[in-house]
Parts: sequence; structure tokens; C-alpha cells
Amino acid sequence: MIKRIEDCIGNLRTLYEVGEIGHTRFVPWDGFLKSIMGQVERNKTLSEKQKNHLSRIESACSSEVLSASKEWRKKYDSDLREIAVICAEYYTNHPDITQRYWTLIAEKVLKDKDGHNLSKYEFTRMCMNPYADKVIQEHRSTPRFKPGQVVQVRTTNRLDMAPEYSSNRTTNMRYKLHRKAARGERVLALVVTSNARPIYRAAKGGKVYSILPVGSDIKEPIYACEKDLKAVKIPKNS
Repeated sequence: MIKRIEDCIGNLRTLYEVGEIGHTRFVPWDGFLKSIMGQVERNKTLSEKQKNHLSRIESACSSEVLSASKEWRKKYDSDLREIAVICAEYYTNHPDITQRYWTLIAEKVLKDKDGHNLSKYEFTRMCMNPYADKVIQEHRSTPRFKPGQVVQVRTTNRLDMAPEYSSNRTTNMRYKLHRKAARGERVLALVVTSNARPIYRAAKGGKVYSILPVGSDIKEPIYACEKDLKAVKIPKNS
């Protein structure tokens, strides 16, 4: 039994070191294994409940899991790194700070975009959920608007949700434009670039554009999601 527990502790720590086992699982499992190790060393018999819990931990930390983790790391290539960067930037830039999940994983990715390595556990948690799926699809979609195109800010716009990339003055002007369009007033803008910033809204039309409002005091571009804008037909001079 001692050898069995020792092997389980070794596998658990290896998987924790490579990121395959998260901190919230590692701490209680490691504590439990140390506890029953001491119990066995004192020649005390484990209860059925303890034996069952040991079996569950062994299953999660088996040699097969270790082998699968090694294979995953071998196959972690530039395509998976690109997906991880897209998702890490989304969670880092989410306008609601309470929704910025997976911060430690995101930090790990953004510190080394081209050379980081995520475990399958880390990648699955951050990049294989419904929100991440929407962000990846939007990032890869073809932009609806082109640079130089005139667009109108929708009444349903959320310009106020854009992360704070600009000066305080620009932020205040952006909020005024948001309110002006929401009241039904016509707010026109010129598209400067598409994919101007990381996506921060997990929704269809979440692609971010930099736009320059027409007839506004704003002298630098502001940011808007594709769903905040609609195309405008400019009448030809007769």
C-alpha cells in the first residue's frame, strides 16, 4: 500500500508541475495522500471511503494520463498557440472584470505568445467553452466593413463597453456618441481598420473596428464592435 500511495503522489506532482492538474485539485489531493500515508505507516487500516478516494485519485493520475499529457505537449503547435492567444486576449480584455476567468492561464500565454505550452487541461478550460468558441469564430470571420467605408452607429450600440484604450477625453466623447446614437440620432463614422483590437465580446459581430466619427471633436479613432455598426448608403450627387 505504501508503494501504491508513493506512486500516486509522484504522478500527482508531475501532472501538477506540467499544469495538467489544477491547484484547486492538487492541494486537497496531496494533503489526503500524505494523511493516509502517515496512517498506513502507523499500521492503521484505511477505511473503505479512503480506499475509494485513493482509487479516484489514482485514476486521475494514472500512467495513461501521464502518457496522454506528454503526447499533447508534443502536438502543441503554432495553430493551438494562436487559438490560446485569441482566448487569452479575450478574457484579459473583457469589460466586466468579474468575467475575466482563467487569468493565470491567460498571463502564461500572453507572456510568451509564440513559445508558451499549455497542458491539455489548461487549454480545454480556457479555449474549449461556448464563449471561447464564439470568439474564435468571430476572429476568423471575414470583416463586414472595409477601411474607408462610411458606417452608422446603431441605436443598440455598446460603445460604452469598449476597454479603456484611449485618453479620458476620448473615453468621455465615446460615451456621448453612444448615448447620442441610443437616442436615435444619426451618428456616422469612417472605418479606419478592422480587427483593430482583441475581441472583448463573445457574440456574433464581436469583431473590433477602429472608427473615426464624422463631425465630432474626436481626433483619434475609437473602437466599436461590428454589431454596433451598420452600412450607410451615401447618395450620389445629381
